[in-house]
Amino acid sequence: MLDVFTGAVSMRRRLGPSYWDAAILARERGFGFDAVYSKDMNPPQDQGGLRVLNPFDRPPLS
Repeated sequence: MLDVFTGAVSMRRRLGPSYWDAAILARERGFGFDAVYSKDMNPPQDQGGLRVLNPFDRPPLS
């Protein structure tokens, strides 16, 4: 649990998300995920190696 806290604080300082968003991202990184789905973290973006994707975005029509 301490690794999530220290990871979140470090990510907050470097990248600027709120502490709670950074805690979610740090935990997901600890699980080895490469993407997080959220409509609230201003997707699409890259947060320290994790892609933030909006689950409600539609894929472009081809």
